[in-house]
Amino acid sequence: MNPQEPIIEDVNKSTKAYIMIGFIGYGHVKSKIKREFTQQFGTSIGFSYSESGGMDSVSSKLFKTGHGQSILDVLSGTHDGLPMRIFTFRFTVGSGKNSHTYLYTVFEAMLNNAVPNILLFSNAHATAVSDWFSGDETIQLEGDFNKYFRLRVPKGYEQEAYQIFTPDVMADLIDRARDYSFEFSENHLYVYATKVIIKRGELDAMFGLVTYIDNLFRHNAAGVDMITPADLHAKIGSSGN
Repeated sequence: MNPQEPIIEDVNKSTKAYIMIGFIGYGHVKSKIKREFTQQFGTSIGFSYSESGGMDSVSSKLFKTGHGQSILDVLSGTHDGLPMRIFTFRFTVGSGKNSHTYLYTVFEAMLNNAVPNILLFSNAHATAVSDWFSGDETIQLEGDFNKYFRLRVPKGYEQEAYQIFTPDVMADLIDRARDYSFEFSENHLYVYATKVIIKRGELDAMFGLVTYIDNLFRHNAAGVDMITPADLHAKIGSSGN
């Protein structure tokens, strides 16, 4: 046995340990930068900051995806009359060597009325969250829209989707929001980015998207019956019987 082999093995172990420590240190610094940026951005727009949020405070399907879910770096406030939160959602899909942890920036806005649980899923998102689609109907819309988005609605709400997603709306969403997913869950609107956003310009753009989607619903859903959360549960429950 070569007497140098144990030394080489120890060096390799030490090198791996230093690399691991380096990754941990880098992750800590990156998290600190993200936290400080979020706090500063929140102060500049009059939002309050919290290091974390409870999973029981969110209601959409994404938050039931995978395991190890957590809500981090939460900003809370009001924008254009809408109660709103901005936060990072962390979750893991798979296990062992096949696991992958995702970090999404999420905008949450509370609407005045409950709406059907509509999911507009960007094709730019990872297919690992495909169980997001369970139990819903896929709606095929006109033109190139299906190249960029998949639209899912509960059974019985197909007509409402056609009323909301008109050709001009689809064109606007392709131009300005093809990398984002949107979900209506009862009286909440969620906008998802598949990354952690630490640039003010991008966060400002997401504020604009939330306002646009809210105004879109108010205008295009004018002919759709407004319902309360209790009415929505009753309709979905009766359709499943």
